[in-house]
Amino acid sequence: MIDSIEKRRQSQKQIDHKKVDLHLRASELQYRRLFETAQDGILILNGKTGKIEDVNPFLLTMLGYSRDEIIGKLLWQIGAFKDVKRSKEAFSRLQRDDFIRFDNMPLETKTGKPYAVEFVSNAYLVDHRRVIQCNIRDITEREKLKDNLQLMATHDSLTGLPNRALLFDRFTIALANSQREKKRLSIMSLDLDKFKAINDTFGHAVGDQVLVAAAGRLTNILRKVDTVARIGGDEFILLLWEVDQKEAAIKIAQKIVKSFRRPLMKTKHKITMTVSIGVAIYPEDGKDIEELLKKSDKLMYQVKVGGRNNYRLSAGKPTHK
Repeated sequence: MIDSIEKRRQSQKQIDHKKVDLHLRASELQYRRLFETAQDGILILNGKTGKIEDVNPFLLTMLGYSRDEIIGKLLWQIGAFKDVKRSKEAFSRLQRDDFIRFDNMPLETKTGKPYAVEFVSNAYLVDHRRVIQCNIRDITEREKLKDNLQLMATHDSLTGLPNRALLFDRFTIALANSQREKKRLSIMSLDLDKFKAINDTFGHAVGDQVLVAAAGRLTNILRKVDTVARIGGDEFILLLWEVDQKEAAIKIAQKIVKSFRRPLMKTKHKITMTVSIGVAIYPEDGKDIEELLKKSDKLMYQVKVGGRNNYRLSAGKPTHK
């Protein structure tokens, strides 16, 4: 009776061991299939040495390396992981922690094509041995979309110039600099004269080309530290840093007026536009951007009423043309 019970126990143990063995094999097969077919790159590292022990096909295809070129190497020994410092930091942290994540890590293919990737690593034990699994997801398109959305939020879609929101941000920085350095700055309001006639005569497509050409001409005249913004229609705002004397702002205004007397377009339509400019100076004409914009816009309107193709400061009459 006792022998019979013992035999049944032994038989059950064997059955249980077989079930466990089959379960493990099934799990390993399932993991291997996921590893081989994953649409993210996967690296398996030795948790002690940091050397790469396995790599999935997706990552090999993504980076353009063969398996032999990667297996047995450290991350920072592979050209793809161009940020050597962060690669070493990642491994160093994984010797202490079980999880790390880098949201935007630069990678390069073997031929030098750049990638932005999300790098997520987990450390765990396999047969009492520390193993590190690195999941690498291509987020290049996502980052491009994010950059494009940021650009759309801060720039004019037609000309690529800063919009009103970015202008205000840059004014805040310029104002802090002026207060620190005890120097003036200038806000100029600029309109293209009789721009509506261009749209009415040649159509809006040509009008858009005129606006793009005007934006380019203004950008080329100003310094890189200055800002040309388009705030709508044919309205442009210029922000000039460190205008030591009013004469410096006058020279810029004169240069712009003179420049726009040359044709903007010499293609099918030879189009020349003149401009009207109102010039406000900080701190004389206002202490913040709203006051300065109000002042420069008023001065620009006075130029238009007085015949256009000119500029005006708050000091008095429009200058000669």
